[in-house]
Amino acid sequence: MIPSKSSGSTIGGIWFVFSTHHPNVALWCSSFTGKQKLFLDGAIVAEGRNITGEATYPFTLESSRYVVKLSLENMSKGVYRCMLSGNGVPIESCESRYSLGSSPYRKKITIGMLSFLSAAIFSGRSELMMAAGLSILAWVAFVYWPQEGKGFTFSQTLHAQADEGRNHAS
Repeated sequence: MIPSKSSGSTIGGIWFVFSTHHPNVALWCSSFTGKQKLFLDGAIVAEGRNITGEATYPFTLESSRYVVKLSLENMSKGVYRCMLSGNGVPIESCESRYSLGSSPYRKKITIGMLSFLSAAIFSGRSELMMAAGLSILAWVAFVYWPQEGKGFTFSQTLHAQADEGRNHAS
């Protein structure tokens, strides 16, 4: 089911929803596999897999040309921008940003885990390597555990030319 507004989760993927335009346009991106699906009024019209963070999905509707363009703006901050254009005119854009939230212990735990992992690898002892593997799993659970201020945030922008783009599309 397509959400009514842009949203995202680590497991469920990222939804860029342009519902102010008719037809309703939505792009879904998997957080893990790079799979993407473009929807028009709830129906899948294009699918792809992309790990570069850049994708373009052109489509034609009622003799008007549209393009949904996804771009990775900043990998370290998890910033994606998705733009819907009609007949070459920007209609609406959406920006997503991922935040790990703030935890005073994250850096200390990461340094401790990396130190333990290094010691386990260099010692060659299987029980230490097993413990290091379990500590990695614990660290991943800690990093992705839901907490205040953590997750995706979205900002939508209607462009000044949006009405002009709609008139061309009609």
